[in-house]
Order: sequence, then structure tokens, then C-alpha cells
Amino acid sequence: MNSDRYKTRTLNREKLRIALAAAMAENKVDALLYPLQSVLVAPIGDHSQPERNGVLSNGTGFPAVTFPAGFSEPSPTARLGVPVGAELLALDYTEPKLLSYAFAFEQAYQPRKAPVLTPPLK
Repeated sequence: MNSDRYKTRTLNREKLRIALAAAMAENKVDALLYPLQSVLVAPIGDHSQPERNGVLSNGTGFPAVTFPAGFSEPSPTARLGVPVGAELLALDYTEPKLLSYAFAFEQAYQPRKAPVLTPPLK
């Protein structure tokens, strides 16, 4: 914790937090909504998560909630499409607001689909 590298990273994280909070306040934004991942599916054997956007929460320490946001366009190999996630991020101590936004979206949009081979529930 006494290394210059650690101190620099901690300072940069705080700068990012301040810049993001200032931009949200200036634009009167309660929360940011963005796709969780730009690349829908990583190839088998690829251990990375290319184009993953969820790092903003990790980089700032601000709370975020990830939730199902629907499906991509269907394709021959994915008859329903690929599940797509969204992430909402807001400032410290706004978890109730984030959860209510995510819940409201899921209730209004109902983005979940049963797999093609799932039998109907009785």
C-alpha cells in the first residue's frame, strides 16, 4: 500500500469517480445505462471477455446492477438469439434506486424467454 504504483492507481480511481459524478450532476442523470458486453458471444476457448463494459463499476467503486435486457437477433445457431445484459450504474448509496429501475424494466419489458426445448409449464 506504500508503493508509488498503488498510490497512483488509487488517485486515478478517485479522479475517475469525481469526473463521473460531476458529469452525472451536470447532465442531471440519476443513473447510466449501458450494454454489459458489446461482443455477444466469445468463441470457445477464448478465456477473455472482449468488449466487456461492466468495468466502469469496478473502476469507480460505484454501485451497479446487471439485469437481462432481451435477446439479440435470432440466427441459425441461436434460434431465440443470444441473451443480452444491461448494466445500470449510479453514485454511492443509490442501490435502492438502481434495483427499482432494473425491476421496473424487467416488469415492463419481460425480457426472459424459456429455452426452445423447455416443455410448457402446467
